[in-house]
Amino acid sequence: MLPWNKQGDKIPDFSFCGYQNGGVKIPDVPTSVTLEPSGAEDESARIQAALDELGKSLEKTPGGRGALLLKKGLWKINKPLTMSYSGVVLRGEGDGEKGTVLLATMKWVFFLIDVKSPKPDPAWPGTPPSTHIIDQTYIPVGSTRFNILKDGDNRYAKVPEKDSLIKNLKPGDGILIFKPKNAAWVKDLGMDIYKYWSPYAHFERKIVSISNGELVFDVPLPQSLDEKYGGGLVIPGPPDFRIRECGIENLRFDSTYDASIRMKFKKDEPNDYPSDENHCAYAIGFGKIENAWARNCTATHMQHGFVMVKKYARNITSQDCKSLDPVSQIAGGRRYSYLLADLAGPSILMQRCYSRNGRHDFMTQAMTTGPNAFVDCSAESAWDASENHQTWAMGTLYDNVRVTGPRSGLVSANRGRWGGNGGPDTTGHGWSGNTTVFWNCASPVIFALQPPLGQNFMIGCSDPKLYDPVRAKATVSNQNNASGRKDELCEGALQGTAWKESPKESVTPRSLYYAQLQARLGKTAVENVTTAEQRQRR
Repeated sequence: MLPWNKQGDKIPDFSFCGYQNGGVKIPDVPTSVTLEPSGAEDESARIQAALDELGKSLEKTPGGRGALLLKKGLWKINKPLTMSYSGVVLRGEGDGEKGTVLLATMKWVFFLIDVKSPKPDPAWPGTPPSTHIIDQTYIPVGSTRFNILKDGDNRYAKVPEKDSLIKNLKPGDGILIFKPKNAAWVKDLGMDIYKYWSPYAHFERKIVSISNGELVFDVPLPQSLDEKYGGGLVIPGPPDFRIRECGIENLRFDSTYDASIRMKFKKDEPNDYPSDENHCAYAIGFGKIENAWARNCTATHMQHGFVMVKKYARNITSQDCKSLDPVSQIAGGRRYSYLLADLAGPSILMQRCYSRNGRHDFMTQAMTTGPNAFVDCSAESAWDASENHQTWAMGTLYDNVRVTGPRSGLVSANRGRWGGNGGPDTTGHGWSGNTTVFWNCASPVIFALQPPLGQNFMIGCSDPKLYDPVRAKATVSNQNNASGRKDELCEGALQGTAWKESPKESVTPRSLYYAQLQARLGKTAVENVTTAEQRQRR
């Protein structure tokens, strides 16, 4: 991709998103253990014991992997399940109503299955270390290298022993490229009006090469690092704290709920809908894990939807999954069908995923660190926009994402005071995303703004006939009311001040993600992760 400005900022390579940094086929792990449904009122202890026993056995073999197969039938689950060992795959015999159905019978719980390491959270540095080894005033978006101090150059070293940091780093080492909080940056973004709006970022990367004066790393940065705004610092990566190589596949998730609890979306509407919220929120949670997947699964009647990817999760693929008909109020804080939560990422890929009757279907929250991608995903009957939701998510690709419904849209904007009480202590969602790319997407409105000191993109529209000027006007008006801006309605499907290209038709290549993947790793890598139908549409 060519730079969009004189500083050299460019759209990053999103092809690193997904399992094993993209282009690697999800493995078909052999079945090690098989269970039949017993018809008991609670199967959770039985399944949990099998998961733990399998995990402990796999620990004896480096890189060991094995699957627990749950046979077709109904499995009632009254206690959340955890997957806390590397190499464990939980598999069913189909995600249809007559397949393997895991029914959450418990009251409120966040996840039916929580996939995460039991190790403590890493001790991320709250205060940056005293040594600044980067020797470059501006590192552009999309960079995979920067200059570092040469041997013997102690311009930034305040503590002499820290000089050994440069000498000890070597190819293959994990590092954190740390963007610290910076008051001047927040002020120039216009976000100093919100008391608690102060993003930071840890970009986890691996060193490809390091020489006397240059450090090269694997995955491009979705955010520029400017010395004027605190620049960046290189910190050795934390000790190993994640599990890896876990999967969930061919399962159907359902949740019991009180069908008598109902409400109307608006008081004057004749129909009501089930709105009980005291039941399971998500089928799956991923956290403190890398190189994991969910595929060919369906979640129905959850309070939110299919999956939440939490902080410390990276290199996750969710593909060919469905989130159907969540049960909750249609209101704020509900029905986030596929969610990249605060500090999630990088390298999360949601592809060929579907949602029905969600709200914020394909979502990022605060300070998610990309690149992350939603590719060939669709949502119907959506009750709100798929969007960067708050506080400077960095590097999100919406690639051929189609969202329709009564209040649907695709948005990356300044959400202003939303998320707080409007007073001086409000959190304020503020600028919700930077380096967000909408590529050949379609929705009643695609609305993106250019943030100060950054850029968002709307390139191509795969179905301009979906454009709804009434919905577009409401979206722009609501955003203006929340942010204090005065953006005007534009002509056509692509609304807002972000970079626009080809608002009335698709662009070539059809998919940015797959084009970048082929350019980086070749045709075979694309074939590894796509279906024949996708390749025919290319």
